[in-house]
Amino acid sequence: PDYIDEVAWAFDSAWSMEIDRFGFVHPLPFISSSHSSSQFKVIVRNLDFLYGSGTYGMTTPVGPVTGIPLGFASYIELRNDWRGFDQPDYTHYPEQAVRVTAVHEFFHSIQYAMIRQESGNGSDYQIDDFPLSWLEGAAVLMENIGFDSVNDFIQYSNSFFIDPTNAILNNADSYVYTTVLLAMFLYERLEAEPSIEFIKRMFFNNYDNYIEFSANLDSTSKSLKRTWSDILGDFFTQSYYSGSRARPGYFIHDAPLLSEWPVIGDSLDIGYSINKDVPAFGMETFLLTQKKYPFDEGIVSFLGGAASSAFSPFLSVHCILQSGNDTGDSVFSLPVSSSGRSILKMTDWSRFNGALIIVSNANDETKYHASLVFEPGPVVMHAGDSTTVNGAIAAPLSKHSSVSVAIKAHSDLACSLTIESAVPDAMQLSQATRQGLVPINDFYSIVFPITWAVDSALQLTITEGAETCLPLETAYEVSSAAFAIFKWDEGKGEWMKCGAIDVAGDIYRWQCALLTPGLYGVYCRPAIADSQNRPIILAYPNPVRKNADMKFRADAKVLMQLLVYSMKGALIYRWETQNPTDTVCWNLINTAGRRVVPGMYYAYVGYRDTITKGLRKKRQKILIVP
Repeated sequence: PDYIDEVAWAFDSAWSMEIDRFGFVHPLPFISSSHSSSQFKVIVRNLDFLYGSGTYGMTTPVGPVTGIPLGFASYIELRNDWRGFDQPDYTHYPEQAVRVTAVHEFFHSIQYAMIRQESGNGSDYQIDDFPLSWLEGAAVLMENIGFDSVNDFIQYSNSFFIDPTNAILNNADSYVYTTVLLAMFLYERLEAEPSIEFIKRMFFNNYDNYIEFSANLDSTSKSLKRTWSDILGDFFTQSYYSGSRARPGYFIHDAPLLSEWPVIGDSLDIGYSINKDVPAFGMETFLLTQKKYPFDEGIVSFLGGAASSAFSPFLSVHCILQSGNDTGDSVFSLPVSSSGRSILKMTDWSRFNGALIIVSNANDETKYHASLVFEPGPVVMHAGDSTTVNGAIAAPLSKHSSVSVAIKAHSDLACSLTIESAVPDAMQLSQATRQGLVPINDFYSIVFPITWAVDSALQLTITEGAETCLPLETAYEVSSAAFAIFKWDEGKGEWMKCGAIDVAGDIYRWQCALLTPGLYGVYCRPAIADSQNRPIILAYPNPVRKNADMKFRADAKVLMQLLVYSMKGALIYRWETQNPTDTVCWNLINTAGRRVVPGMYYAYVGYRDTITKGLRKKRQKILIVP
C-alpha cells in the first residue's frame, strides 16, 4: 500500500508540474470495457515478464479518441519491484525510481495526446516527425526538473562524452536518452532564467499546425531571436565545461557530476590545413597548442560547407582560448559568412595555452566538410587594401626581365607573400622535356598562405624583353602565343599551363591568377615542325645601302609583320597588317622618323601559318652599308 501511495503521489506531482505549471495538453485516458473510468490508467506490474529486464515503465498508445480531432489515448505501466537497480540505488530507494519514472512516462502520455500520427511500438515509437531521441530527451528533462536530486539522467550521458562528435539527436539505442543533455541545456541556459519555453514551443508548433522537425527547430529558434545553428554551437561549446572542467555559469547546473569529452591536439603545420567532416546534428573539434606555435599574433581561417537558402547557415564556429585553469578562458562565437567562411584573429596569443575550435552542424541530414588553416603572424593587409610585391631575378636576361604579384585583399590577410628565384629539380626538368617545353627565364617559388586564394585576388605578372623571346620564336618558328606561364603540379607530377601572353612587342608580358603557392615560370611550347608549311622569304637587296629601300618577299600572300631590332635588342621599326601580303617594303626609316645608321640588324618577318592560322616568325640578319 505504501508503494501504491508513492506512485499516486508521483503522478499527481507530474500532473501538477506538466499540466498545471507548464501548460501542456492533458493526456487522453484509455477507456475500455475493463477500464471505464475517465481517470488516466496506470498499471503497476511485473514489467520484466512483458518487456524484458531493466524496463522502468512503458507508455502505450491505443489510438485516436472519438470526437477529439488530435491525439492518441494511452496508458502507463510501472514496474513493481526495483531490487537489483544499483546505479542509481533504487534497491534501497525505490520511491526515487517511482518519482522520476512517473514524470517521464506521464510526459510521453502528453506527447501522444498532441500528435496526428504514431508509428512503431513500445520502446521504438515515432510521433509525427519528432526523432525518438528528442521525445526521450524531453521526457528525461521532466525527471530532472521534477526531482532534480535523483539525477537518473547521468547514467545516460556517458555516450555523449565518449564520442562528442556523434549526433546529439541520435536514435541509436545507446544514445537515445543522451539528448537529455541538449534538453537540459535548452531549459537552463537559453534564457536568463530556466525556462521550458523552447521545448514547449516545439511541441505546440507541431500541435497547432504540423511542421517538419528541422523547420520546427529553425522557427522556434527564431521566435526566441536566435538561430538553431548558434544554439547548437553554444551547447557543444559549453559542454566542454563538465566534470573537472566545470565552473559556475557554464553549461548545465549538474555539469560537475558528468564526465568530460576528450580534447585531442591536431598536428597542424603552418600554412596547411586540417580537414574533417562534421556529422549531421554533430560537431568536430580542432585544437592548436601554444607549445608548438610560440608567437603573439596569428590568424585561424575556417572554411566549411555552404549555407542552405532554406534555413539559417547550418555551420557555427566557436572558440575557446584556453588559459590553463579554465577560469580565465575566453569563449566566443565566430561569424560565418554565407559561403561558409570564418576568420579568427588572435592577438596576445602567448598568454593562452591553446585554441580549441568547435565546429557544429545544425543540419539533420547532411554532413559538412570543414577545413582549418593556421597562419602565425600579424595582419599585413586589411580588407580593401591593394599592393604589388616585386620579386628579385637572379640573372636577368634583359632590362625588361621582371616578376611581380598584385594583391587585392577581400578580407584581412596575415603573414606575407614572397617571390624567390628557384631552380627546377631533375624530375621537373625531365618532365618539361617530355612535355616539349623550353624555358626562357628564371623560375619563381611563390609562397603565401593558402587562404589568400579565397581572401584576396592575386595576379602574377612576368615580363621579358623581345630580344629574349624572338630568337626562340625564330628557332622553333612559333608565334608569341606559344609562350605561357606554367605551374608545377605536385599531385599530377607535370607542368600545367595557367597563364597566357598579354602583350607582345618590345616587352612580352604574361599574366595569370594565383590560386595556390608553388613553382611558376614561362615556357615556350613549340609546335610540331612542318617543313611543307614554311614559305620562302627573301630580303633584298641585302646588304642594302642606307639611302635605298629593302624589300621582304614571300612566295605567297602570308606576310603580316616586320620587326627590326638593333644588335643590342632595341626595336627600331615595326610594321603590321591584318591583310596578308606577299611583299613588304622598308625605306630604312625608324619609328622615330629618322633614317637608320649603317650596321648589322635583325629582321623578324611574321608570316601567317596556313594550317593553324597563327603567326610565326622568321629571323634574318640584314646589313645596312654607307
